[in-house]
Amino acid sequence: MAKITKKLMSIFIVAAIVLGLINAHIPTANAQETGMWVTGDFHNHTFLTDGSYKEMDVLQHAFDQYGLDWFANSEHGGKFSRDENGQTIPAEWRWVSLKDRSYPIISVARSVYYPNKLIIQGLEWNVPTHEHASVGIVSNEPTSISDFEYMFDQKDTDTSRSVYGMEKHNVTHLDAVAAVKWLEDNYKDSSYFIINHPSRALKYTIADIRDFNNAAPDVAIGMEGFPGHQRASNRGEYGSTDPRATTYGGADYMIAKVGGLWDALLGEGRHFWIFVNSDFHSISSDFWPGEYSKTYTYIQNKDYKSLIVGLRSGNSFIVNGDLINALDFKASNGSEYVGMGQTLQVNKGGNVEVTIRFKSPEKNNNGDPVSVDHVDLIAGDVTGKVEPGTADYNKDTNSTTKVIARFDKSQWTQDAEGYNVIKYTLNNVNNSKYLRLRGTNLGLNVPNETDADGNPLDDKLMGANDATKAYKDLWFYSNPVFVNVNDQSNNTPSMTINGPDKVNKGDEFTVSVGIKDVTKTVYAQDITIHYDQNMFEFNSLDQTNSNLVYIPDTKPGVVRVLLASKGLQNAINSDTQLFNLKFTAKTFGSGNITISDATLADGDGHEFPAQTAIKGITISGNAYDLNNDGSISVGDLGIVAKYYGLNDKSPNWNEAKVADVNNDNSVGLEDLIIIANKILEKK
Repeated sequence: MAKITKKLMSIFIVAAIVLGLINAHIPTANAQETGMWVTGDFHNHTFLTDGSYKEMDVLQHAFDQYGLDWFANSEHGGKFSRDENGQTIPAEWRWVSLKDRSYPIISVARSVYYPNKLIIQGLEWNVPTHEHASVGIVSNEPTSISDFEYMFDQKDTDTSRSVYGMEKHNVTHLDAVAAVKWLEDNYKDSSYFIINHPSRALKYTIADIRDFNNAAPDVAIGMEGFPGHQRASNRGEYGSTDPRATTYGGADYMIAKVGGLWDALLGEGRHFWIFVNSDFHSISSDFWPGEYSKTYTYIQNKDYKSLIVGLRSGNSFIVNGDLINALDFKASNGSEYVGMGQTLQVNKGGNVEVTIRFKSPEKNNNGDPVSVDHVDLIAGDVTGKVEPGTADYNKDTNSTTKVIARFDKSQWTQDAEGYNVIKYTLNNVNNSKYLRLRGTNLGLNVPNETDADGNPLDDKLMGANDATKAYKDLWFYSNPVFVNVNDQSNNTPSMTINGPDKVNKGDEFTVSVGIKDVTKTVYAQDITIHYDQNMFEFNSLDQTNSNLVYIPDTKPGVVRVLLASKGLQNAINSDTQLFNLKFTAKTFGSGNITISDATLADGDGHEFPAQTAIKGITISGNAYDLNNDGSISVGDLGIVAKYYGLNDKSPNWNEAKVADVNNDNSVGLEDLIIIANKILEKK
């Protein structure tokens, strides 16, 4: 866009006010009809406080250069002595500059320069007795955020408005809780409170966070998982030697520690999410908004109301260095899917199918190729909210939280849309829980970066940080999916599917299908089974019950079976094994065999459903032992050489893809090198 001069900006601000663009309604942008992922930044600074650039310069970089969809100007409260152009002025309270300097710039940017972007006037609040938090109030007037700063910011000691009955509440923790409650009471549908760099000064305890979330569950919705200042010499500007007040792979200790504070909150089932921002001040220690750190949030329409709904939904993920640019993380009970921030209902003892789909760009903003080394699936139990005043209210750990599965490139496939796809099944789930993800470009046991379990290490081990080091240490984190286990009996029969948890590539295996918890006499059944045809080849159906008549119908990926009892004496009224299915494991990874639908009938023609079931199976073996002889040797190299140059368009690809070691849908030099290195490593 064209350079904006001080004179031109002044003309636009006056015009905006004269034309009545500043009013008391929530702003609207050009709405879109379908849901979409958007990226934004809501923690940054300009000349008006302690930043080094004009507000429009920051917006230009955020929108024009780095492609963000929304932006909130959120600068410190208190008192400052520069105007919007960086010129020295008599010290001015922030509640004044918010309405007289910052907001008019935002109003012009909304209406003239970026009508298709979402721009919010926010505040980096000096929270009484704590440190900082981002507060935003979506509005087409500046009074609400200006009033908030005057009443509640700890560094705003101005009392000039007391003559108008406006009281100060900016000294104690209770004042801070009251401020968040004020947002909930007055701007429930249009505001947010998100804690910034939560561990940097060790001024937020888990009890404090619980207080905020209890007082304003719709507004106190989260914290920065990655702080800003990612290129500062002390990454995140976390300068403490206390291990709780440093960053780990760029992440705050509260989320980097598996079983730590964030996991304790999720273990209560709290809707308290993670976000990331630039905290941009200057290019000497910061990346521009959107250059390195991004929060991806799913919204229904590109308007302000949908943005607030999206932020508080939990359907967001955070990433540094563009390690990924798309993530689809879902859990299913066989008949229903839910995503991040949502809750899946599962009967006790049921299975949960997890699907992870993600993409990475070819290169990030540093010009580097990016590639995910592995993805961790993390789970912990949900036991309910703890009560204020109890010992558990101060407990900031969750001992049930563990990395329950790790997936590397040999364990994911690629779908037609270019997504890397991981499938995993939690069998026999008996406790309510949450699931979350983290991924990185780093392997295990990388010196000074990761430990043997893949956890990020203290960033100070790498010495003074800079942009180069930040771009070599990349992570993403998801928000959680919750699973609620229903323990009550609903008198509904359930299908069962049993078989091995693990098989080797090339093995034939059997799964057994049955029915349990039968409370009505069953004479006929219509059962549909779906299986992952990329992972499994269906071989046969074994009719194991001589009291039943079987009418099967098979299609790629689907087996449908109609069953009928042979007369009154052979009706089903108890737990019964029905039939077996035989499959062959085709490739390495994890897949599911799912009873996706089951309709039963009694002898009077009444139909009723049965609970569905999932069986997850991991196909193991050595991904580089292509001839399955138990070792990696020149024989495996010969197989790659045979299929060299073929790809997924080749007519014999089903045969050749065994040699596609790096899963890029072609066989080439990189596959040869991988196998050769494995042979040399062994020797």
